[in-house]
This record gives sequence, C-alpha cells and structure tokens, in this order.
Amino acid sequence: VQRYPKFIRQLQQMGVEIAVHSYHHINLNEVPIIEAKQQLIQAIRTFEHFGIEVHGFRCPYLGYSAELLDSLPDGMFKYSSNEAVYWHPNNLTTDGNHFYEAVGKFYGGRSASGSLCIPKMQSHLIEIPVCVPDDIQLCDGLCLDSDGIFEVWSQIQDAIYRRGELFTLVFHPELATLCNRAFISLMNY
Repeated sequence: VQRYPKFIRQLQQMGVEIAVHSYHHINLNEVPIIEAKQQLIQAIRTFEHFGIEVHGFRCPYLGYSAELLDSLPDGMFKYSSNEAVYWHPNNLTTDGNHFYEAVGKFYGGRSASGSLCIPKMQSHLIEIPVCVPDDIQLCDGLCLDSDGIFEVWSQIQDAIYRRGELFTLVFHPELATLCNRAFISLMNY
C-alpha cells in the first residue's frame, strides 16, 4: 500500500476487495496478542492514510487465534478470512512433498470431507473460509504447470458447487505470471 497507493486505489475503484494482511508479513499466531493486534492497527492506519477502504483481514499464513479475534474492537473489521478448508482433488499426489506439507501445516486446514466451506459468525466478525491447497502449494510445492493448477482448481470448484458452498481461492500476486492462465481458465470454466 505504501509503495503503490495509486494502483491499490485504482483496483478498489474497479471493485476489487482490498483487505488487511498485517503490517509486516509475520505469523500473528506466533507473537503476543498485543503485537498481533498492533500489526492490524498499523496496517489500517496505513490504508486510511492513503485513502483506501478496508473492511476485512486475512493473516499471513492464516495465523490467527480466537483470542486475537476476541481482542479486536467491534467495528474494526466486518469480516476475516483465516480458516482453511482442505480439499483432496483426485489424482493429486502429495506424499512426501515436504514443501507442500509444510505450507499445509501453516494453514491448518480442516478436511472438506467433514467441514462446510460457508461463511459463519465468529466472535463479532463474519468468517469467510479459504480453500486449500493454494497456488504456492501447487506451483512451488508440486511444480504443477498452468494446466495442472487449473485441473486441481476446477475439481475443487466442481465439488464445492455440487455441495452449494463457497469457493474462496487463495491466489498470491507474486505467482500471477505462473497461475494467470489457470486463473482465467477457471473464471471461464
């Protein structure tokens, strides 16, 4: 936001939802609550300084706790998106892939086989769960190309739509060149 405020404002004017991701990219579940809360407050102040609206947040590595959510003042955010639901696409071999598994442990996702992927109230916020595996696990962990990423994402999307749930894709901008074709294919699927 500090480096590219004009670009971020343009995205928001185009209808893109811009959310807080903390001030420094640290796991907020590994620092004291007061420090985690300060990370979010400092990020909000930066957004406000540059005239960017913010309504929600997603912690780096999805690192949050119920204690952090409870410590946030009412009205600070309307929603969070920090719970992961893990989908097991067919033909996806992940056994022994240490990077894939390490990222998965950060996210701590619940299995889709026993969890609903729908928004719910948590503390005083709406929690919008995210779907994993994410693009980092697929690109960096499994070395899938665009076609392979699309195959995984489309399987997840099909399963979610059959169940009448919400597909919240985790898509990192730094992987846009690697995932762009898969993302566009998914949007046109």
